[in-house]
Amino acid sequence: MFVRGRTSASQIQVSPDGVQYRVEVGVSCRLLAGSVLALLATVSLAAEPQKISGVVVTGRGGPVSDAQVRVTRGVERVTAVTDRDGRFSLSVSGPGQYDLEATRGGFAHVRRTVVVQSKRKTSLRLVLPTEAIVGGLDGAPPPPPLPK
Repeated sequence: MFVRGRTSASQIQVSPDGVQYRVEVGVSCRLLAGSVLALLATVSLAAEPQKISGVVVTGRGGPVSDAQVRVTRGVERVTAVTDRDGRFSLSVSGPGQYDLEATRGGFAHVRRTVVVQSKRKTSLRLVLPTEAIVGGLDGAPPPPPLPK
């Protein structure tokens, strides 16, 4: 089935010698209705948001509250902050591969790639190891060990 349409606009203009004339500008279109419906169905499926949820814990298994969990894919960036139980939930634009980063002061950053699949739950358990201090507080190398 084809859909046909025409849109036009007309305007009366007067020439320098005083003669009136009508100018009509029109655009015609002809679309295959089935193709339009298929395109709309594809767009609506691709735009279905997906959830990434999980928990952030310490190396000993305790919850990490107030950690930032960020996912990125191209220009898309979504951030969540963990609650007091270390839980978070993010909505992303759709299925695909995302870069994930979890951070909190006093802990090492964790980075990983997450694959989100259509109509499947994506649940994560992220372990943030305690950050080790390397060197002095000013970035200098640590002092030599004390003699025994």
